[in-house]
Amino acid sequence: PGISRNQICIGVATDKHSTVCLVEGYGRPSQKRSYQTFQKHIAPGSLLVHDKENTHKMLVRKLSLKSKTYASKEIKKLPDSENPLDPVNRTHALLKMFLNAHSGFNRDELQGYCDLYAFVINPPSEHLEKVEKIIKMVFQNPMESFNPRKTVGYSVTEGLRNKGISKTEAKSIILDLFDKCELPGELYDKYPHQLSGGQCQRAAIVRAL
Repeated sequence: PGISRNQICIGVATDKHSTVCLVEGYGRPSQKRSYQTFQKHIAPGSLLVHDKENTHKMLVRKLSLKSKTYASKEIKKLPDSENPLDPVNRTHALLKMFLNAHSGFNRDELQGYCDLYAFVINPPSEHLEKVEKIIKMVFQNPMESFNPRKTVGYSVTEGLRNKGISKTEAKSIILDLFDKCELPGELYDKYPHQLSGGQCQRAAIVRAL
C-alpha cells in the first residue's frame, strides 16, 4: 500500500492482467483494514507476492494465501525488469501522476478517480471496446455513478470545471446538453435520488459527453 500526500492510503493489487486501486482510508493501513478492502478481490488459496509489510498478515491467514515475501531494501537494488514488485510499483507511480494531473478532485470522490484510472489501464485495450463498456455501465447502474451528497449539476460539470471553465459557462454547456438529451433544466439543482432511473441514465450520458 502507498500513502498519498494528503495522507489517504491507496492500496494496489495486480495479477499483471487486471489491476485494482482501492482507497483504504486515512493514515497507515492496518491488517484489518487491508483485509476488509481486498478480501473480495483476491481469490482464496492464490499466491500473494509482497514485501514484508505486516498489514498483509490477515489477508494471508484468512484467505489461506500462499505468501512470497521480499525485503524492500534488497529488491530496491534490482533493475525494474528483475524486481518482482515492479508491476505494483509502476502502478503506484502512474496512479500518482494521474491524480496529480487531476488535482482538483474532492476527497470524497477519490475512489471514483481510482476506478477511472483502473478502467483506463485494464483490458480491453481497444478504444471502441472501452466506449461500448462505458455505455453498458451507464445503463446498468446509473444511480451509483453519482455522488449522493452532490447535486446532479455539480457532478456533471466537474470535468469542465477541472479544465478551468467557469461555473457559469459550464452550467450553460450542460444545460444545452440537458436539452439535447431531453432532460428538464430544473434537474440541474436536484440530487440523484430525486431523479428517475431513466433521467439518471441520460444525466450520466450528459456527463460522458
